[in-house]
Amino acid sequence: VAGIAAAGAALVAFAALSYQKAVQSQAEWAKFKGIVQSAGQDFENSKQIVKDYAFTAGRSVGEVRTAFSKLTAAGINPSGQALRNVNELAIGLGTNMESAAVAS
Repeated sequence: VAGIAAAGAALVAFAALSYQKAVQSQAEWAKFKGIVQSAGQDFENSKQIVKDYAFTAGRSVGEVRTAFSKLTAAGINPSGQALRNVNELAIGLGTNMESAAVAS
């Protein structure tokens, strides 16, 4: 019985954490949407670029999304080449793409 109760508690904790992460992700995408649209870029296209590059580069979507946002805010067109440059800089500096985007 104790094992079943512990498993149930773990499942509830997992569900709560998953819900919290989903809400956080939605908020991050909403912020991203505001940034890219204020720069005159298409949100859906930008979102797809982020997801595709994250998959290709083996980086998290959140990390690439943040770097993309930093580049956009700095007035740099965050094309695939710009993201590759930031990723290479991050690798060279031994840091994440967000820090590299700020440094570039």
